Amino acid sequence: MKIKDLLVQPDHSGRAVPQTWTVAAAIEHLRTLKTSALVVTAAEAPVGVFSAREVLRCLLAHRERPFSEIPLAEAMTRQAVVAEANDDVGHLLAAMLQADLTHLPVVDAGRIVGLLTLATLVRRQIDSLVAELHHLQNYIADLHGAEDD
Repeated sequence: MKIKDLLVQPDHSGRAVPQTWTVAAAIEHLRTLKTSALVVTAAEAPVGVFSAREVLRCLLAHRERPFSEIPLAEAMTRQAVVAEANDDVGHLLAAMLQADLTHLPVVDAGRIVGLLTLATLVRRQIDSLVAELHHLQNYIADLHGAEDD
C-alpha cells in the first residue's frame, strides 16, 4: 500500500507554518485548526514537526522563557524522515519507529500534501494484515474443500 492511499484530506496547507513563528503562535494555530501537529517549513520545504509532544519538551527546556519569545526552529522536532506520496506504508512505518517519530509530513513534487500519524500507519498495517489473514484462511478452507470432492 502507498502513502497516497491514506491521504483523505487533500488540503494540508493550513498545517504548514514557517519556522520563524513562535511557539505561542503555533500553539494557538493547533488550537484553531483542532489538529495534533503542524509541519514546520523553511522556504516552503518541510524541516520539522511541532505537536503537543514538542510543547511539553519546550516547557521543560525553556522554563524561564515565555512561549511568545521562542521560535519554532528551537522547539520543533527536526524531520529526518519525510514521506513521498508513492512511498510504501510498511517501509515508512519502520522508519518512523526507528526514528521515534509520531508524525510524518508527506510531500509530492516538493509540495506538502499531507501529515500522517504513527497511529494511522499502524492501524492501516493491522487492517492490511487482518485482510491478508482472512484471505489465506479462505484459501486454505477452499483447499480442504477441494480435497473432499
